[in-house]
Amino acid sequence: MIFISYRREDSKSITGQIYDRLVAHFGAKSVFKDVDSIPLGVDFRRALQRAVGQCAIVVVVIGDSWLQCKDDFGRRRLDQADDFVRLEIETALQRNIPVIPLLVGHAPIPNAMQLPKSLQDLSFRNGLQIRSTTDFDEDIRQLIRYCKKTMSARSAGEPNIQSRSTKSPGLSTSEPDGNRAADDRPRAPRTEKLPNSGLGIISMIIGVAVGVLALMNLLVAALLAQQGVSYLAASVIGVIGLTLNLVGAGFGLVGLMRSNQKKQFAIAGLSINGLLFVGTILLFCCGGLAMK
Repeated sequence: MIFISYRREDSKSITGQIYDRLVAHFGAKSVFKDVDSIPLGVDFRRALQRAVGQCAIVVVVIGDSWLQCKDDFGRRRLDQADDFVRLEIETALQRNIPVIPLLVGHAPIPNAMQLPKSLQDLSFRNGLQIRSTTDFDEDIRQLIRYCKKTMSARSAGEPNIQSRSTKSPGLSTSEPDGNRAADDRPRAPRTEKLPNSGLGIISMIIGVAVGVLALMNLLVAALLAQQGVSYLAASVIGVIGLTLNLVGAGFGLVGLMRSNQKKQFAIAGLSINGLLFVGTILLFCCGGLAMK
């Protein structure tokens, strides 16, 4: 059985999607999601321990607010000994059940110093990022492959493959581990890799550079207009400048959309492109007036 641990106020929507995909593949009886099924009058602590103990895998859905969720008294939930999520993860770690952090949004794997002592091992479990974009299906397929591998290994009585790993969070798991293929392991969180934030920064830089080029083009157009060059020639140069600036703004937008943890850089690039665009329009108008 697969046990899904999550907080409703943190990741209810995407957890529902993950649950539906796992149920579609493994069946409803093989996936446990909510504690609502615990009968009234039953000690929920023992019920959770039994439910987790019957599972082959525990997946912990971690969203942006998972770490800092608070109760009605303003206390952090993870610091409370009777917190549902804390009990679920504690039980899995104590019983050496494989625990997979599923990172949604921009959430990283929590640092050990941010967790109660009984949960600190969670920081050293390899995690998988679940994106809500077009990559969602591929991320779920990766999760399903790993779950099938782990459940088969446990059914065969093999040791817990996570217990043999000493990798730190955020590192790649590409080296061999027994007979297990590296491609079947959960990938390190993609928020730590270059393709997202790196491409965003590069796109922003290109956008700014093209925007500056457009500004120079419009300056040339204005100078030509003042020197008596035909309005048509100045206009052509001005249109070229505007086109280049639109391309620059496009690169800035790509940077904004593809950037992840360093989104502020792409936002800055897009803002600069916007200012340059306004400047090019003004210079274009000035160039036209100078010819009259």
